Amino acid sequence: MGMARNGILQWRTRLMRIWILIPALLLPSPALAQDKSGAIEGSVRYLGVVPPAQKIMTTDGGTIFHNDLVVEAKSKGLRFVAVYLEKAPEHKTPARKTRVTFDQRDMLFLPRVLAIQEGQTVRFENNDLCNHGVRANSAVMANTFNVNTPPGQPFDFEFKTQKHPVVLDCPIHGWMKAYVFAFDHPFFAISDEKGAYCIPHVPPGKYNIVFQHVDSATREIRPVAVEAGKTTALNVEWEKAGARK
Repeated sequence: MGMARNGILQWRTRLMRIWILIPALLLPSPALAQDKSGAIEGSVRYLGVVPPAQKIMTTDGGTIFHNDLVVEAKSKGLRFVAVYLEKAPEHKTPARKTRVTFDQRDMLFLPRVLAIQEGQTVRFENNDLCNHGVRANSAVMANTFNVNTPPGQPFDFEFKTQKHPVVLDCPIHGWMKAYVFAFDHPFFAISDEKGAYCIPHVPPGKYNIVFQHVDSATREIRPVAVEAGKTTALNVEWEKAGARK
């Protein structure tokens, strides 16, 4: 009899523990409970006529092709569009520390456009067989430099925040050009090969978001509202280059 009673008591104790544990399992994790941000994502599409690529003769007798409008044929997605909040909200998001890289390869800067947060290191590599250089042109003196980048000798630099993108070129090969957007906040993205972008961890609120394609001098500002725990979709379509809205 005593053994049976002990068994019943043990069973009741286990059942009570289960009922205590169930509410805890149903509650969101502390990380999710504290994350009251939202996100903005979408795509940039170019619906106009894409001009033929420029044929460039290199100094070593080679040929490369370049187009200011890099458009994916199927999706019409436009690559290398900088997407960012016009006025950044107060935030507790830690600064991005991941190093980003420009490669000088096949007589071009790859990628064409980068966006960084102040404090991030930008590495310039040269994976060609010839010498290159990197010259940064900016109204902000702290973002101005002119260095040699021989093969296999990378150069690291930290850009300061500025309003307009820093223009990069190679003093040795005049057709080589690239751009760096330097921000003091993390709310930015660069559209990928299909024109897609995503800006995560945005505090709830109403903002203006900028879409800027430097090579074609195309720029548009759109209003956007972000809600906690939700993703706001915002797509842009351009029918011609050079428009500013």
